[in-house]
Amino acid sequence: MDICSIASSHSTALPQRPAGDTPARAGARVTRGTDLVELSGGQDRAGSRHLRIGLVEDVKAQIAAGTYVTSARLDAALERLMGDLDVTA
Repeated sequence: MDICSIASSHSTALPQRPAGDTPARAGARVTRGTDLVELSGGQDRAGSRHLRIGLVEDVKAQIAAGTYVTSARLDAALERLMGDLDVTA
């Protein structure tokens, strides 16, 4: 295989400073704005994660024991499916 050249479609030119804009003097302090991020309810999410992990483990244990699928759950699921499909019995 012969490779003749490698080219990039992206410009490698450095950004240009707007006219009249002078660089900061050596030793001058540059003040920048600050960003702030607030997460609401973070502790609630962390707590619910533990609850969900516990729920998943409980469901896995029920499936392994053969006690997860019950006639009541099947009936409820079929009723919801029939309702979604607008099927009347």
